[in-house]
Amino acid sequence: MKSLLFVLNPREIPEALQSINLLDIDKMYFRGFTEKELEPVFDAVIAEGGYDIYLIVSDDAVVNGKALESVLQAQVFYPVVTGYSSIKPKDIRLNVTKTPLLIEEPWKLPYTYWRMWELKFIAERIFQSYSAGWCLTGMWAEYWAKYPFRAYSCPVSLAPQFQKLTGLHRSIDKGMCSDYHVSWRLQKDGVKIMVPKEGYIYHLARHARFNIGKIHPEVVFNRNGSKVKWGESLCKEIFRKRLKASD
Repeated sequence: MKSLLFVLNPREIPEALQSINLLDIDKMYFRGFTEKELEPVFDAVIAEGGYDIYLIVSDDAVVNGKALESVLQAQVFYPVVTGYSSIKPKDIRLNVTKTPLLIEEPWKLPYTYWRMWELKFIAERIFQSYSAGWCLTGMWAEYWAKYPFRAYSCPVSLAPQFQKLTGLHRSIDKGMCSDYHVSWRLQKDGVKIMVPKEGYIYHLARHARFNIGKIHPEVVFNRNGSKVKWGESLCKEIFRKRLKASD
């Protein structure tokens, strides 16, 4: 099955990006976008086709080939598979959940996380989560078409914080919790999210300089080390909308 890895790349964390660059898979880097701005971009890439599986990873994790291989192997049998990580370094909580999501608003939910030590008592090599945290989260192409990338609108109370981080006007809706948005819709339809035990990646959970607001949004396609820009006209249109919203 042909696979493409989407790299959410709003920051510059060298050790994370270096590990992702080394993975043996075609990649697309989404640089300088807010989560809301990514919605039409993801839709366009999925509609273009060419791949059977599309995966997402965030740019604040050190990823290894073994984890990617375990996810892709499970993806042969399951339409939705995710890797996982610790919530933060030295935290025993993992970013996968063992009970159903209770409400649609993720910022109000007390999550029931799997703990690292609990995995020792799971006999199978793969287990279920009710959420996926963009840690090598993959879906079959037809599932991305049915459950597209979407983000919640950012609460007004968080607008000043986002403006401070990026310099973008507070009227611009950054969007947030796209991973939860997809997980919630999958759960509503009874679609299981499966997690291979060997799918662990290291979450740096590090504050880093955002490139949002510093560079024009761009998509960089990397196949076998050859990099080209993708969808330049769409990226320019998104930037124009951002400028208009700032007026």
